[in-house]
Amino acid sequence: MAPAAATDNIKPRDVCIVGVARTPMGGFLGSLSSLHATKLGSIVIECALKRAHVHANLVQEVFFGNVRTVSAFQGGFEIVS
Repeated sequence: MAPAAATDNIKPRDVCIVGVARTPMGGFLGSLSSLHATKLGSIVIECALKRAHVHANLVQEVFFGNVRTVSAFQGGFEIVS
């Protein structure tokens, strides 16, 4: 992994993709069944930032994807960010 860039070099309109993370596919033997989808989403965002060594205060916008239909995950995007 490349070293984290100094925040002095980042301009206000720069776009930075710092990393990605995802939840496991399938049922994962039920070990995550007690967690709501929005909680899993917030864990994914937290992990991606931690891996990239980026403090959450530096994040202005998050793009979050989902493979389920909207009816199965209504409002989840706003809640996790």
